[in-house]
Amino acid sequence: MKKKINFEIEKGIDLPSNIYANTIKKMDVGDSFFVPIQKPRNPKHIRIVIQTEWGRFKKKTNSEIKISTRLVDDGIRVWRVE
Repeated sequence: MKKKINFEIEKGIDLPSNIYANTIKKMDVGDSFFVPIQKPRNPKHIRIVIQTEWGRFKKKTNSEIKISTRLVDDGIRVWRVE
């Protein structure tokens, strides 16, 4: 028999802002920032998260900004390319 799980409902808690999108939209072409990744976190997964969050923000706001991400030592670097 499966145990029934009840979740507590909480009100008035704001959804966190998209920290990557907030940083990217302030950047000029050629600017970059570094996202440090500590083990055991998977840098490839974090890179996908950044790209996905930016894609959603871009679609939602019709932004023309383009980014490029690269895995680098101990983290990810994000550049604004357009």
